[in-house]
Amino acid sequence: EERIGAGERLPQNPRLVKGELGNGMRYVVIPNSTPRDRFLANLVVFAGSADEGDGELGLAHYLEHCLFLATEKYGTSKDMDAMLSSLGCTPHADSNAATDFTSTVFTLCA
Repeated sequence: EERIGAGERLPQNPRLVKGELGNGMRYVVIPNSTPRDRFLANLVVFAGSADEGDGELGLAHYLEHCLFLATEKYGTSKDMDAMLSSLGCTPHADSNAATDFTSTVFTLCA
């Protein structure tokens, strides 16, 4: 049994594919063949309720919900639902988000 000391990092899975987009967004992809033709994506934004200022309580949670309503590219909730459906997602069932003190996590699966 291999033990890892308190100051050591966990070994990295050799199947991880890591990179960074031109806008600075970093990503990690883990290939998975089971179940076939499915995906799960998590977008972690390191901003949460701790980043709210005076008079902004609840803003991080509110913005989390707004993302699934519309964006600049998908201007209405119908447009957003159509885009999610085109990915194989069932809108409002295969998409979710959660905001905590330090981060907001958006999840899509199909």
